[in-house]
Amino acid sequence: YIEPSKLTVTQAMEQWYVTCVEPSLKPNTKRGYRVNIEHIKKGIGNIELQKLTPVQIQNFYSTLEQDGMSPRTIQYIHTNLKTALKYFCKMQIISKNPAEFATVPRQGKPKNDYYTEEEVKELLVKTKDTDIYLEILLGVGLGMRRGEVLSLTWNDVNFQKGTISVNKSVSNIKGEVIVSSTKTEAGERVLKVPDFILKALFERKQKQWADRKAARGLYKENNLVCCKSDGDYYVTGSFTAKFSSVLKKKGLRHIRYHDLRHTNATLMMLYEIPIKVMSENLGHANTGVTMDTYSHVTMNMKMQIAEKFESELFSKIG
Repeated sequence: YIEPSKLTVTQAMEQWYVTCVEPSLKPNTKRGYRVNIEHIKKGIGNIELQKLTPVQIQNFYSTLEQDGMSPRTIQYIHTNLKTALKYFCKMQIISKNPAEFATVPRQGKPKNDYYTEEEVKELLVKTKDTDIYLEILLGVGLGMRRGEVLSLTWNDVNFQKGTISVNKSVSNIKGEVIVSSTKTEAGERVLKVPDFILKALFERKQKQWADRKAARGLYKENNLVCCKSDGDYYVTGSFTAKFSSVLKKKGLRHIRYHDLRHTNATLMMLYEIPIKVMSENLGHANTGVTMDTYSHVTMNMKMQIAEKFESELFSKIG
């Protein structure tokens, strides 16, 4: 027996967010949940939770798809809704989870772009005179994520050992700067830095002394490596726009800043870096994630294996 309740989907989602999401998840993750909940409230929020049916949920997903929402985003919404309803099943507010019976549009694999080795050389030559040259180097040379780059402090840089400690990430939520630990335990890592990038880091440190002097006491002492000329944090979205603007101005093929990370991974594979080392450098949870994400390169490597067997073994048989 389930006691009758007038609790609406909107009220239920808000209750679940406050009880289960807010206390335990990181700010950036909570922002994603918040956005998904707003979509759910707008689509089916006025329905009483105990009267919510799989058909109503299915129609909701269909409407989102017709409005042009990507299958990947609908999947996120579905996951949040299903998890919330599972909680209310445990609380004995509903007897079954109607989201279990709804299906979401199939999503294809996300398409990651990357630069070739020649394009990387062109990128670094043409952007040498820009104020985000170091940020580009950290992305393409070390495979660091945007949030990791923009939260990097000088305490994380060890010039003597030639290392960078990646241990946090920055995001912006409603104009507020949020610095949190890396998304996963594997994301926290120490990277060995090539001398080329160490030199660029040293030059950035010198430039910041000049910026500090020019600011005449107004420089924001955040100890950041990658920041605006006044020492303040970049807004992640505006930094992305800045990166795109630099590519366009320099006549370079457009890719996302995150694709510099994919470029780094692709080059590591082409340079025959062991998958285990590559996975740790990228901060992946395991090598399976690395292999799956960069299967386009592993196929090229498999072709090389086939060609090697053909030339070294099979071609010498009778």
